[in-house]
Amino acid sequence: MVGAALKTPLIMGTDLRMLDAQALSILNNPAVIAINQDPLGSPVARRWILPSSTGNKREEVQLWSGKLTSTTGDDYNDMVVLLINGGSSNATITATLLDIFDDLAHSAKMIQVASIWEVRDLWAGRMTLETATSIIQGRTTWNNSTSGDDEWYNATQTSYAQGLAANDARVLGVVDENVLINGIITTSLEAHGVAMFRLRNIGSLGKRDEL
Repeated sequence: MVGAALKTPLIMGTDLRMLDAQALSILNNPAVIAINQDPLGSPVARRWILPSSTGNKREEVQLWSGKLTSTTGDDYNDMVVLLINGGSSNATITATLLDIFDDLAHSAKMIQVASIWEVRDLWAGRMTLETATSIIQGRTTWNNSTSGDDEWYNATQTSYAQGLAANDARVLGVVDENVLINGIITTSLEAHGVAMFRLRNIGSLGKRDEL
């Protein structure tokens, strides 16, 4: 999911005559594209794979995580976290910080688990299907900025690396304070759904009162 950082703009090919609202909403999601374009160029890895409640191997749930460039100005990397529901029915999936940092040595892992992490939903700020439909039908232009999701991120003007360095909210995702509680990420996913989060280190537990 996360490849080496590209030196040229990300190019996606599709037949614009056949583009539907859902596809346009996905292709115009800078918070997700910024993961692919992350300057660190570090791959993600699968941390675990489990059978769904049906026991069908084709309906497994998975956790993937990987390092991203820090956007908090410290030595702690941001992290990307993906939770995947491969099942044919809705599912609630949980993952712990211990799972997410599974590749670290024990002492390093304990430091990460003892930190305070801001969780940002990378899907939450994407273009609405209503806006995408309006654009496809020619009722709204790309430059129309009458609403929040019409403020397009121009990657030609501002690279994703520059946007991350400037903490541009459009490439960071939407803060979700209800996902990470007591070191556990919990999310409900539709059948064949994927949740995608950016974790940002905002301090240690010992510094909670200073935040």
